[in-house]
Amino acid sequence: MKKWMKHSWLACLLLGGLVFFSWQWWSKPLPELFIQTDALSAQVSNWQQLTGREPGPEDLDRIKIEIAREAVLVEKALAAGMQNAQVIQKRLASLAGFLALLDDTDAPEATQIEAAISAGLLRSDPLVRRYLAEAMRMRLKLDIDIVTPTIAAQQQWYEAHLQNFTLPRRIQLNHVYFSHEDKPRALEVSKHLQTSATPLEEALLMGDVFYGGQKLPMKTQQQLESALGTEFAQASWGLPLEQWSAPVRSAYGWHVVWVIDEIKARQQPLEDVAAVIIRELEEQTMKAALQAKIDQLVTQYDIVWPVGQINL
Repeated sequence: MKKWMKHSWLACLLLGGLVFFSWQWWSKPLPELFIQTDALSAQVSNWQQLTGREPGPEDLDRIKIEIAREAVLVEKALAAGMQNAQVIQKRLASLAGFLALLDDTDAPEATQIEAAISAGLLRSDPLVRRYLAEAMRMRLKLDIDIVTPTIAAQQQWYEAHLQNFTLPRRIQLNHVYFSHEDKPRALEVSKHLQTSATPLEEALLMGDVFYGGQKLPMKTQQQLESALGTEFAQASWGLPLEQWSAPVRSAYGWHVVWVIDEIKARQQPLEDVAAVIIRELEEQTMKAALQAKIDQLVTQYDIVWPVGQINL
């Protein structure tokens, strides 16, 4: 009985110790990650320039989340030694010279780099931070396995984005050109061509020289707008095939138009665009998986904001 009690006491002691140390391990505080004072104000300023308005509470939350994500990526990159990349070392040495961190302007590059690091530029210089964060993102991507989307997933995405796979209508046309001041002659030639059987090549010689060419290849309406202006494109788009038009105005003058041919708008079949859809779905999957990885890393830190800014 005494032997059993002795062993029971020892077992209780060991169990109690295990519980105590487990609790100590689980309750260990997270390492603090301090956000730089000007980080939020700089991002808010960028937001205002891009949107033309002040960020609301939800906008501020999103801005702060992105700042926290970048800060964590920078810390992980530094822990992985990515600051030793040549591009960062060169940047640090350049900053040391530009900011006159050393009295000796001919100091060795290694000394300049040490001075820049001592000045906190690994974490404060925007270009260094951006490179470190992007390098860490690339490292994280290497650990993400992407499965090729199923046919069903491809079909679903295809049906939800049919407008992306519609080839627009195109027309091919010839035109006889006249300057802005020559509308009366354009009207006269138009009337003549509409009531006669003038050969096409002969008709094209009845106007002025157009340096953009009188025989235009197949073009979409948007392409016609870029070439000759919105008014010309809209008017030409409604013309019947193989008939001379009334004078049509463009940014350059007047045109009597003959639409030779058209290719009607058509839907591309799934098999023709499957590669595009697969790439899009894989990119979406990669983006979501990467974001999840980064957010998981953020939970490993206690993000501390400067005084006067709410902690996340």
